[in-house]
Amino acid sequence: MKKLTCFLLSFVMVISLFTGSFTTLAAESQESSNIDSFIDGITKLVQEYDVGKEFTTSENDESMQIQSFFAENTTDETSNNAELEYTLQDFQTARLIVRANDKFDEFGAKEHVSGFEDFHILQYESPEVAMFARTINLAV
Repeated sequence: MKKLTCFLLSFVMVISLFTGSFTTLAAESQESSNIDSFIDGITKLVQEYDVGKEFTTSENDESMQIQSFFAENTTDETSNNAELEYTLQDFQTARLIVRANDKFDEFGAKEHVSGFEDFHILQYESPEVAMFARTINLAV
């Protein structure tokens, strides 16, 4: 009888160890699914809105796949405050990346991709509209 009790107790302990693993695995699977969905949404935006634009390259040219543009860091000589100066080129994709936990105003975005943590990709009609949305968003 002691052997049977010992065996059952061991079996219950082993099963309880795996229960936590299954929960963790399910959470990781859901997060992976969210990331895949987010990437698919971004890919669809790029395929729909970036075809034929001058900043895109062919899929075969891997050396030029990712082209980044950054705002210039300008410092006023009379002040110690550095400011970012944005140009229309910085908004050439007509896309904004927003990080927000709660609901927010999309300021007329044509498309909205979300699903990975608190990141949102907003697609606008033109670079001018995206630049205006960013300016309005900072003022709010």
